[in-house]
Amino acid sequence: MNRLSGIIAKIQQSGAILLVDVDVDGHDFSAMLIESATQPEWIQKGNSIKLVFKETEMSLGKKPHRNDQYAKPHQMHGAAY
Repeated sequence: MNRLSGIIAKIQQSGAILLVDVDVDGHDFSAMLIESATQPEWIQKGNSIKLVFKETEMSLGKKPHRNDQYAKPHQMHGAAY
C-alpha cells in the first residue's frame, strides 16, 4: 500500500458522491467517494488526511497546466511504503 499525507483543499458533492481535492506538498490529487447523502464530519476543508492506495488499483489524473500539457508519469518525487 502507498500512503500520502495531505490537506483537504476542496469538496464538491452531488447526492451521495463526493469529489475531494487534496493538496500533497503542492501536488493536487482528487478522490471520488461514495457516502451517504450527508457529508461525514471528518471530510472538511483544511483537515489533514492520508491517501491510501494500491498502485494496481488506481487511476491518477492531473488538470492541464496553462500550456495545456498533461502531466507525465513519474514527475512527482515521493516514496512508497
